[in-house]
Amino acid sequence: MKSRYAVILCLTLLISSTAQAQLIRGYGVKAGAVAASQSWDYTSGIDIGPETRWGYDFGLFVEAINVPFISLLIEMHYVQKGFSMNTVITMSADPSFIDIRIGKPRLDYLSIPLLAKLRFGMGGLTPFIAAGPRYDLLLNREAEGMEAVYDEIKNTDAGITVVAGMELSVPLLVGITAEARYSPSFNDIYHTDLLAVKNKSFEFLVGVRF
Repeated sequence: MKSRYAVILCLTLLISSTAQAQLIRGYGVKAGAVAASQSWDYTSGIDIGPETRWGYDFGLFVEAINVPFISLLIEMHYVQKGFSMNTVITMSADPSFIDIRIGKPRLDYLSIPLLAKLRFGMGGLTPFIAAGPRYDLLLNREAEGMEAVYDEIKNTDAGITVVAGMELSVPLLVGITAEARYSPSFNDIYHTDLLAVKNKSFEFLVGVRF
């Protein structure tokens, strides 16, 4: 818990110091959908076949280093990750009975990416790319039958985020953005001699920069 407060404090101080140095290009909000999944790698070779789980992403950002074509994105997001899986239930007394239930175990993170952004234009409709490291803090978990694993999930995760998008200059606002992200993780969030679990996700976001 103390590490979470330390990260938030450091991020706040960084944003504040950047603002005082008058290097801010803008700030704003982003929101959208998350297509999350997990790899479940068993040493025995068993594959449970996790599928995509759709969730939400809400974020705040500051865009710093206001120079032509290049800037730095300092972001903080609430993001839902996890996976979905179909479970087939049958009854021995009635072999014709089949019930398919969809489980959607969920992990909620405070995600903090630090992204270098490269813009291909000045004003109007401007394409851009961005990439950088990401640090995630676990806020909540909903196991939905996966307690044996989810109760032991690590409280932190780390990876990289790669972004491609478009920015549109709009009167009365500085810009509106639409972007797609890929956010794989470097580390296993659960690891034993039998099983390793790792997060990955795609995010589709729209944002407003002031």
